[in-house]
Amino acid sequence: MNNQRFSELSYSRLNEDSIRLKTTNHLGEQVDYSILIKIRNQTQEGATQDFGSPVAVLTSFNKTLQNGEVWNLDLEYAENYSYLNDVCVINDLSINGQVYPLDLFSHWDSENNGFFFECIFELWIKENAESEFQYHNRYVAFWLKIQE
Repeated sequence: MNNQRFSELSYSRLNEDSIRLKTTNHLGEQVDYSILIKIRNQTQEGATQDFGSPVAVLTSFNKTLQNGEVWNLDLEYAENYSYLNDVCVINDLSINGQVYPLDLFSHWDSENNGFFFECIFELWIKENAESEFQYHNRYVAFWLKIQE
């Protein structure tokens, strides 16, 4: 008998501008989940399994899941960006139609031929009403590549 208690987080690309995040509760009880969305450039620190990324939270999505329940969260995104010499600035990022101001820059990466920004999705849980959300050592991320 498997008595492991865990949650999983994965993503799949639906098309060029949308993804599906998938979270499954295997903790054996009802749990409140929060997916924190963060975006960083190549000079900022990313997430690790032990610690979430220190960059600011752009937005979050919350849901309560019963044991064994799956949460599929579809996210459609669009960047509003501008260029200044060898710098690209994301002025804002739209997620599911909601616009979030960013003012985040990236320098041209000549080796990889583009400007890069990492989208980070961290999984946080709250196991009961009295507790606070805690990082659950799960994240997924992908790089946005912007080319002139």
